[in-house]
Amino acid sequence: MAKDPKRTVKKAKRGKQLVLPHTGPLVPKGKVEILVVDGVGGVSLYVGGYRVAGHKPWGGGRIVHRWQADKKDLEAAIKRAAEQDAKG
Repeated sequence: MAKDPKRTVKKAKRGKQLVLPHTGPLVPKGKVEILVVDGVGGVSLYVGGYRVAGHKPWGGGRIVHRWQADKKDLEAAIKRAAEQDAKG
């Protein structure tokens, strides 16, 4: 069975944004794409094409889940989490 290019993660160069299908013009303005990627080293989380948690999917990986979230909602959630962390 051939790999579906829409569900495959391409390897990124060090320090560069990961190049993913459906990242860019297909993501509506004001939205950010969130991906859960399953690779050989384990599961990882990408936000806007950047890996924020988990292992780097060396040699590629498979997109398990995909969402689009409002950037404002995501920023507000991160701010609230940081405030909670600061309170201890």
